[in-house]
Amino acid sequence: MKEQQRIEPGSAVCTQGEHGTDMFFVKDGELDVEVEGAGKVHVLGEGDFFGEKALLAADDVRTATVRATTPCLLLSLSKVRALPAELHSLPVRLPLPTTQHLCTGV
Repeated sequence: MKEQQRIEPGSAVCTQGEHGTDMFFVKDGELDVEVEGAGKVHVLGEGDFFGEKALLAADDVRTATVRATTPCLLLSLSKVRALPAELHSLPVRLPLPTTQHLCTGV
């Protein structure tokens, strides 16, 4: 189940180091992806997504901060509603390093 969220410029959708349970799809607007020590590493826009590791990993820690630079409309997908509980504990191997995967929207 997807839920719409409106995000104001300057607001962080997720913060590096926090535990996450939601994945986000950008329906409208732009967001900066920031990594401690590296600064802004990518810009997300319409059609991009981020936070997918939260749906796959049992104990996801956000690897970047994602902050709106314009008014945004996001769709969120929660692990709680998206996957059966028994899948949350399965080990998952992502095809790319998390930061690269998050930044490219692959």
